[in-house]
This record gives sequence, structure tokens and C-alpha cells, in this order.
Amino acid sequence: MFEEPKAPSPTERRGSFFSALTGRKDAEVSGKSDNTMGMLRTLFSKSDGKINTRQAAKDLGVSQRTIQRWVKGTQHPKTANLARLNTKSRQAATTKAGRRNAVKTAHNGKFAQKGAKITIRGHQGVPGSNAHGDSYARYRAATLKMTPDEMQDLMHAYAETGDAGVHDFLQQQYSNNYGAGQWNMDFISKIDISDI
Repeated sequence: MFEEPKAPSPTERRGSFFSALTGRKDAEVSGKSDNTMGMLRTLFSKSDGKINTRQAAKDLGVSQRTIQRWVKGTQHPKTANLARLNTKSRQAATTKAGRRNAVKTAHNGKFAQKGAKITIRGHQGVPGSNAHGDSYARYRAATLKMTPDEMQDLMHAYAETGDAGVHDFLQQQYSNNYGAGQWNMDFISKIDISDI
């Protein structure tokens, strides 16, 4: 028997949304991690996926050579630097300034120019139930094509209001395209964004 996945914790959702919406895979935004590379990706990823070691050194107050050692894994941040990385990476996803900065370079802007296909995995569906009392809402994947304007609106919603804004925006978009104007998203486990 299929057992539906449970709703992600707020920390898991934060990381999932941040990675999907910014295109920074393996980002680390929990604020409680020793995953140095994940936090460096969160804060200093360039469009090619490499770490901007010069910017990282400037922002973190260490030498560029130190950052390069962290990237190679030959040295690990000292306690104070690890705490600074954790704080800054968490703030990248939990503050307006952090999210605004992250979406500036999201997916190199291509989805805001061409639109995208979005697949939402989570407990969702048309509210209510059928004649047998079975709910239409269940854990499923639902895909939607979004225009460039809609993608810009999604990124704006994320930058300004975070995870809750994304949830509300996507629920409205799916309601407009599924279920005669009604579509409930009880929770979102994962967002995938790809080319149309």
C-alpha cells in the first residue's frame, strides 16, 4: 500500500524552495549545518555553478586563498567563520534582502524571459470528495506551464513574501488552470522548474 509522504518541516521546505527558485542546487539554508560547500553555493554561486571566491572572501572577511581551501575541502572554517556562514546562508532564504539578492541571478534569468514548466509535488487537488467519500486531494505531481510574466510574478512573490508567498501564488495559478478555479495545496514537498 502506498503511504503518502508527510509534509516537510519548515526548514526542509525552505531549502527545497530556495534551491528550486534560485537554481542553486544543493544549497544549504538551515542555519545549523557544517556543509560548507552548500552554504558557499547558497551565497556565492556564479551562473556557471562555481563559487565566486573573491566575493566570498570579501563578504566573510577571510582571504581568497582560505575560501579556495574550503572549496577544495583541504581546510574547514573555524567556529566563528562557520557560524557566520550559517547565519548568512539562513538569511539568504529568510530575509527580503537575501531572497531579492538570490533571485536576481536565478536560473540566469532565462525563465523570466521564456517562461517555464513547473511541477509541484505535494498533497493537493480539488477540494471536496466524490460519491464514495474519497477525497480528490492526494499526494500527486501536477505540472503547469507559466509565461515569462507569471515567472517574474513568482520570483517577486518569493523575494517579497518568502515560502508563504510562493505557496499562495502557486495555489492561485493552479486554481486558475485546474479544477474549475479551485485547487488546494495542503503542502508542497518539492518544486521542479524546467524549460518549456
